[in-house]
Amino acid sequence: MSWLLVMALTAVASAGPVEKADKSLSAFGSGDTASLQVAVARADAAVAKLPDDPAAWAVQARVWLAVATHPGTVQVDGDPMATSLAAFEKAVELQVAGAARAALEPKAGSLESTLLAALTNHVEGKQWSDAEAGLGLAMRAHGVCEALGQEDADRSTNLYALATRVHAQTGDLAAAEGDYAHLVELRGRDDAGLAALVARKRVDAGQAEQALAFLEPIVERRPDDDRLLRATIEVLSGLERQAEAIALIDRAADRLATSVSGAWLAAQLYDEAGQVTSARRMWDAVLELDDQHLDSHLALSSSFLAEAQEQASELDGESAARKPYRERKQIEQRVVAALDLAVEHANAAVAIAPDRREALQAQVETLAARLQRFPRNPTQAEKVRIKAMNADLDKARAALAALGEAP
Repeated sequence: MSWLLVMALTAVASAGPVEKADKSLSAFGSGDTASLQVAVARADAAVAKLPDDPAAWAVQARVWLAVATHPGTVQVDGDPMATSLAAFEKAVELQVAGAARAALEPKAGSLESTLLAALTNHVEGKQWSDAEAGLGLAMRAHGVCEALGQEDADRSTNLYALATRVHAQTGDLAAAEGDYAHLVELRGRDDAGLAALVARKRVDAGQAEQALAFLEPIVERRPDDDRLLRATIEVLSGLERQAEAIALIDRAADRLATSVSGAWLAAQLYDEAGQVTSARRMWDAVLELDDQHLDSHLALSSSFLAEAQEQASELDGESAARKPYRERKQIEQRVVAALDLAVEHANAAVAIAPDRREALQAQVETLAARLQRFPRNPTQAEKVRIKAMNADLDKARAALAALGEAP
């Protein structure tokens, strides 16, 4: 055997556990998939033998990251990403340096990106318990990147945007506001959608004053943002400062009418304030944007039915008998006009949602009320309408009966 071969064999035999693990990982990177299983065993052996050696933890971090990002390549117990993250943190704690650090640094970004992708999936799936756990891992990975000088602006802003959403949805609102402040610092601008989310969650938690305090400086920076406008109106309403909310709606009515959510919000508050005409204008604005908006049809049907009933009350009692015929005729015409509109919107609601109890109930109530206003001696055209309305009424009643008793 030549002395060169002897020297080579001796070098391999004496190679340390860290170098062996690194060699197997390099082989995997070159396309030898089977070597990853060997790398796992060697990396784990390295940290077991050299628990105070940052290079051992660094190679374990890289090996287990490869396992995590190449699922199915090897069979392992536990969570590869959690193992890799813990090894990254240990290497940082032990002040990894030199070649081991040089090999580890570029992998830190991959660690954070992978955890951010998993966190994003949880958030998009509204899996808030998993998202909360995933956020903790992503924050730890961010800390690793900071320690290794591998921070990335896009990853950082993504992380704090996700953190704001997760903390808002899970009720940690102080943390959500802190995350939002950090996000604004990183981006240099506000995120109206996230700000509105945090404010609404404050209101939901009975913390409307805190919501307003959070929103006010943001609105000052973004006075023309419609999402912030809607959120501010909701907060003022939550504080029962209806006059201020209505005044704000009046000033921004044209802006609110350009979105379904804005027009619907304005309509509801106008309705609560007894401003029926303004409420109807906003419900109509909703339907111009979305003619299938069920709740707006139902709201308009209810509003016109209430108007008809109020007008009809003027035709009852002794005072009605003293009214001139022309005045009573005009009142009757207004009643019929309001009922026709109530029926129109109730029919539209049933067309949109034929199995919806509220829609069927509205149709029954409005048709029954309208049928009562036909004259005793209807014209032929009126007879045709009466027949059609009775058929619709019977159908609606049958559909309601099929739904059973209301829960």
